[in-house]
Amino acid sequence: MNSRHDRICTLPPPPVFLDLAPTASFWQRVLFRARWTALPWEGHHGSAELIRSRRNLLLERRRQLSGHWMLCHPYSILKFGWDCFYSALTFVVFIYMPFQVFLNCPPPDDAFVLLCDAVAFLDIGATFLTGYTDEESKRVVLQPRAIARRYLRGGFATDLVAALPLQLYSEFDKCTFPTHTAMYLFKLPRLRPMQQKWVNLRKQLDLSYIATALLTVFFRTVLFFHWMTYIHYQVPLLCLGMHDTDTEWMKRFRSVWLPYESVLRKYTANLYLTCGLCIGAGYYTPVTVNIVPELLLTSFMGIVGLFFFVYCFTTLLRLVIYMQQEAFRYHGRLKELTEYMSLKRLPGPLRRKILLFLDHEFSAGYFNERHIMNTINERIKQDINMHCCKRLVDKVPMFGGMPIALTNTIIFGLIEYCICRER
Repeated sequence: MNSRHDRICTLPPPPVFLDLAPTASFWQRVLFRARWTALPWEGHHGSAELIRSRRNLLLERRRQLSGHWMLCHPYSILKFGWDCFYSALTFVVFIYMPFQVFLNCPPPDDAFVLLCDAVAFLDIGATFLTGYTDEESKRVVLQPRAIARRYLRGGFATDLVAALPLQLYSEFDKCTFPTHTAMYLFKLPRLRPMQQKWVNLRKQLDLSYIATALLTVFFRTVLFFHWMTYIHYQVPLLCLGMHDTDTEWMKRFRSVWLPYESVLRKYTANLYLTCGLCIGAGYYTPVTVNIVPELLLTSFMGIVGLFFFVYCFTTLLRLVIYMQQEAFRYHGRLKELTEYMSLKRLPGPLRRKILLFLDHEFSAGYFNERHIMNTINERIKQDINMHCCKRLVDKVPMFGGMPIALTNTIIFGLIEYCICRER
């Protein structure tokens, strides 16, 4: 009887792992908790923005478990934890790799760099097994073919090149002047997935616009000058590897005396020269011999530094304007009011009275209350009015001992009266 029912039943099979039986074994509980981390999480910002309700969250979990239980949901706690881990590890390795060029005889098979390459390969595999949010329909796509097609057309090629351990290949075998470290430049495309994960972390941590912009500028400035210092020292070492004898470029302060100094002195000397090139100050000593690679390097660093400082300046200027926007509007309205009072020839006490009222009402800030109230729904409007009117009603001694239901009725009556007067 049961087998016949199984053959003719058209209902979908019940989802697995959605409910754990009380008699489940230890390993079943471990599997349940591990699988639960890949389901949509109610504390994720994406769940609050798109799923929105508890019922929709349960339906989304059932949809994933019914046909795509091997995939990881983009709003899951597992995805968020992986983004935190990958972003922190990538930032650390991007600080660690440029230091290799300043070491004496750095190993090509550095264990930490190879570990990060392995993590990058794991991130590529995790991308194929993680859904994504469609920007047009605002729905989560969990079809494996759609996920693979989107990633292959996107950044798969650059991510694959950035994950390859190309530093194991060395063209020139000179221990003191390492050239295999030049392959670290091919790992720069990892900044793209790191940027995507940073956006997820920023939204999850609910950082403000100002905090986000300041942190972004800070981290980009650190990475920019750190890698430009690495390039300033790596390019002469490559030129030295291509020539058997030292050229005039190699006989200067940066490339012959420095290799035999400490790592700190080599790094700080190149950082000092890099800062001079990026801000347009040039070198502190005149260049008597013009060498084409050196001219190209200094021109490249000067142009890139100019664009980077323009980016930093415009970002910080936009932040200043953003923070002072309300004050600018307030003072602009105040100036209009002052001109209006001068035109009407109002007496001095009345002017001071008006200015004191505006300062108390707006606290040197400007906002359009009617426009703000028109952007929210009626339920939130009622909550705001309830909060504001409740403070006024609580101050009346006659309403102190009344029940809450009666107090709410009085408040709603006051709100309706105010709305009718506005109309």
